[in-house]
Amino acid sequence: MKYIRWKALIPLLIFSLLLTIFFLFFLDTFLKKSIISAGESIFGAKVEISYLNIKLKHSSIEIKGLQIADKSDPWKNLFEIDRIKFDFRFIPILSKKFIIEDMTVEGIKWSTKRDTYGGLPPRKLKRLEKKRQKEDRDSFTTKLMLTIKQKAEQEIKELPIVQNIKSYEEQLRKINIEKLLSEFELESKKTIIQMQQSYTEKYQSYIDKIQKLDIDQQVSTAKELLDELSSVKIEKYDDIKTIQTKVAIINEKKKSIEETLDSINRLKSDFDKDFVELKDINSKINSALDSDYKNILSKLQLPEFKKENISKTLFGQMWIDRVNTAINYIHLARKYFQMRKEKDKKTIRPRMRGVDVVFHKKEVLPNLWIKKMFVSGTTGGKGKDNEEALLLSGLVTGITSDQLVTGEPTIVKLSGKKLQQNYVLEAIFDRTKEVPVDTIKINVENLVTKNLILSNNEWIPKIDRCNMSVNSTFALIGEELDCNMIIWFNNINFAKLDQTDTSDELKKLLYEIFSSMEKLYINAKLYGRKDSLSFEINSNIDDLVINKMKTIFGRTLQEYKERIKSELEKNIMEHREKFFKEYTQKKDEFLGIYNEKKNTLEQVKAEIEQKVKQVNLEINRVTDTLKKKAEEEIKKRLFR
Repeated sequence: MKYIRWKALIPLLIFSLLLTIFFLFFLDTFLKKSIISAGESIFGAKVEISYLNIKLKHSSIEIKGLQIADKSDPWKNLFEIDRIKFDFRFIPILSKKFIIEDMTVEGIKWSTKRDTYGGLPPRKLKRLEKKRQKEDRDSFTTKLMLTIKQKAEQEIKELPIVQNIKSYEEQLRKINIEKLLSEFELESKKTIIQMQQSYTEKYQSYIDKIQKLDIDQQVSTAKELLDELSSVKIEKYDDIKTIQTKVAIINEKKKSIEETLDSINRLKSDFDKDFVELKDINSKINSALDSDYKNILSKLQLPEFKKENISKTLFGQMWIDRVNTAINYIHLARKYFQMRKEKDKKTIRPRMRGVDVVFHKKEVLPNLWIKKMFVSGTTGGKGKDNEEALLLSGLVTGITSDQLVTGEPTIVKLSGKKLQQNYVLEAIFDRTKEVPVDTIKINVENLVTKNLILSNNEWIPKIDRCNMSVNSTFALIGEELDCNMIIWFNNINFAKLDQTDTSDELKKLLYEIFSSMEKLYINAKLYGRKDSLSFEINSNIDDLVINKMKTIFGRTLQEYKERIKSELEKNIMEHREKFFKEYTQKKDEFLGIYNEKKNTLEQVKAEIEQKVKQVNLEINRVTDTLKKKAEEEIKKRLFR
């Protein structure tokens, strides 16, 4: 036994014993604490594991109840996993290489409700943030996320619809119809005054023309001639000659009266053309009223509904959050699955203190290699809609610390289907080429969604229930970003307005606008390099909002328009009624004078005709009598 070196053997036995004790009794606890510490360092929020068991005999590890809180919402989990189970190769462990053939990950859920606060203590969080910032400050993805945040702050402003509605209401409140009408030079009033003056002049002109005809004098003269004609007695031929002379004179007077009748009838015809029916006059006044109405409306500063790219304000932050979430996962992929070139002999990784140097050799196993990972999960979970939840399953391959060794990219494929609902998640993290390629695709069809918050803006009601379809791609190729997302919302039911907010007229108005929407679509893009990013969001919500606002404010505007029209008509009613009264009076007066003069002339004309007829009969009678007397005298002389 003298060849045994007890001084060396005894410490080795003690170390082996301690190592065995550690593996048997403390390895689980050590690994659990290591995973929690690493998780909290990566995600900046509380990490919890309810169960962890290592079986060295079978080279397997089982983890249950893994929860990682969301640092942006500590009362929710970023994701949680019910169970992780895998076997590992024991021999590579001795060379610090973790090689897993198959891994099972069951019960993945995300955005689930937590029972406890998931935020880290401020001091610890500050220390982790400081460490992470130091590690990540020079990384491209960290700078990219900061640039995206700054881009969003520049382009996403306060919701314009709220300011516009306030502006519209303020404009409407400032409208003073009475003041507006008093200051406005009304065309209708001017028209009435002009017509009043015109018809007064025309009336006087027709009266003057009738007076110039001197009808009374003509009638008086005719009556005198009739009297003279009546006073003549026809007894002899001399009397006949005398009366025939007077008949010729009175016939001339009759002709003059007939000419006067023609003149007065022409005046009447002209008068009828000038002095039309009141409905025609009223039509002209109404036309002037319409002109006043249009002019007043044109002077009013009524609201003008413009498109203000509500989509960018409403959905911009949501889109940026989705992009940054995807970039954050890509950031982690680029941090832990680093890119290297085939010619590189070593990789230097900075640490908090010192650096890690990894030497690369051909045909040597990578430090980490999970060949296959079978994944299952659900879109449901605590605090979510479990009735409509989809069960998801899929495969992750090629998780490795060095893709140049394995020759394969890391690929994620996860899918689920329930009735008409489909969910597909695909991701590729490729380090096998000269340029790193990271792509995350999420496609969703007819996913039933409840309690969906469209925007963090307090004015926008949340969606109680809808069917949502999403087609999205988040890609970072080298340093070129290309992200796009199309979302369709169908069968939208907005949550009812909180009764405590019904006193807020603006909220009620916005609720009426949004609750009328049944379908929405959003097309969002973010692309380009870090120093030249383009940010676009298009949606049908702009047209839907504008059309609904036109309808809502149209009712109010119509009330103002009707008031303006009513006040306008009321304003000129007195002038119109006065004008109509004078117009009717003058028309009646002229027609009265015309009828009187016409009747007098026609009566005198008839009297003349009657008298001339009588005189002619008397002349014929007397002539016959005198002729018979003469014949009798001649007979007496012949037979004497």
